[in-house]
Amino acid sequence: MGCDIHMHTERKIANDFKPSSYWANADNWRVNPWFDPFEEGNGQPMEVVELGGDRNYALFTILASVRTQGNEALPIFSQPRGLPDDVSGHTQTEWDYWEGDAHSASYATLYELETWYNSLDATDRELCSQADLHDLLEKLTERAKEVMWSWKPLTDKKKQDFRIVFWFDN
Repeated sequence: MGCDIHMHTERKIANDFKPSSYWANADNWRVNPWFDPFEEGNGQPMEVVELGGDRNYALFTILASVRTQGNEALPIFSQPRGLPDDVSGHTQTEWDYWEGDAHSASYATLYELETWYNSLDATDRELCSQADLHDLLEKLTERAKEVMWSWKPLTDKKKQDFRIVFWFDN
């Protein structure tokens, strides 16, 4: 049985209209070309453009120690942390949709992932690059720049205010 990743991006929002900051969904959405409102079972009108790509068990191992068989030499960013307490409403709804099939939920800010990756020695960094972690970091950085309207390199603060929330299913 295969294992898939479900990954959502979130951005921390702070403004004058709310007393505290909160996390909002920052996924890239597009029209679902297969959606037909008159047919059941063909999805939603809009769908998320996935960042995670295909099944990549090496990347799953690095992100949350999932599907480690054959990937024992890979460094692990973190054991699953669970859903964050302040998860966005949309991401919570998606998690709830998967009910008992979802497992190993976790999250990481762009800052955490990038700092961890840069702290690795050259051998581990190469292993992570072969597992497409470097590509994921580039995609996350570009997505963060898009939603934060930033054309300059992101500050550490902005990287701390952008995260992925993810889980797996079998």
